[in-house]
Amino acid sequence: MYKLFLALRSLIFYVLMISTALFFMLGMYLTLMFPFQVRLSIGRSWTRLSTQLAKWICGISYEVKGLEHLPAQPVVFLSRHESAWETMSFAGILPPLVYVCKKSLMMVPIIGWGMYISRQIPIDRSQGVRAFKKVIEQGKNRLQQGLSIAIFPEGTRVTPGQYPHFHKTGAALAKACGAPVVPIALNSGHCWPKNSFIKYPGKITVVIGEPIDSKAYSAEEISHLCYEWIKQERQ
Repeated sequence: MYKLFLALRSLIFYVLMISTALFFMLGMYLTLMFPFQVRLSIGRSWTRLSTQLAKWICGISYEVKGLEHLPAQPVVFLSRHESAWETMSFAGILPPLVYVCKKSLMMVPIIGWGMYISRQIPIDRSQGVRAFKKVIEQGKNRLQQGLSIAIFPEGTRVTPGQYPHFHKTGAALAKACGAPVVPIALNSGHCWPKNSFIKYPGKITVVIGEPIDSKAYSAEEISHLCYEWIKQERQ
C-alpha cells in the first residue's frame, strides 16, 4: 500500500510538472521578441515551482551548503548527477546558468524547443573534436553574457555509490574559457532514483565546493580535483 501511495503522489507530481511546463513554455514563446533575460526569468520561475511541487507532493526537500564559495563572475559547474532532480532544480537554485546537454534532447517536441530558445548548449559526442569546438564557442558566448555553465561530467545519471570516470569536456571548456570551476556534490539518487517512476520522501543535500582556478591547472588536473572532491563529499 505504501508503494501505491508513493506511486500516486509521483503521478500527481508529474502531471502538475508537465502541465505547468507547457504553460511556462508558452510564456517563453510569447516573449521571443523581448530581451533574453525575460525568457530566462520565466524558465527559472518554472524550475523553482517544480522544485516546490516535489517538496509539497513527494516530500522531497533540499538544502544547499557552500553558497559562500560562489564567486561573483560566471563559472563552470561540474556536478555529480544522480537524478533528474538536479537538471530540473539547479536553474532555480544556482545563479543564472545554462546546461551542456545531449543534442538529441533538442529534438524533443516542445521541451527541446524550449531548451533551444533558452540557449542551452547541445553536444553531439559522435562528432568528436568538431562537437567540442562548438561547445567551446558557445560556452564562451554564454559566459560573456553573464551565464554560468553546468555540466555533468559523468555523462549520464549514476546510482549512489558508483563513481565512473569523468568526461573531460567540462574541465576542458573551463580551461579554454579561463572560467573558474566549481564542483558540486549531491545525494539526489536516494529520493529520485535513476529510471524510477516513484519518488521517495527525504532531504537532498547539495554541497558547493570552493572554486578552482582553471588557469592554474590542466584540464586533466581540474577533472581529477573535482572527481576526488565529489567522491570524498559523497562518502
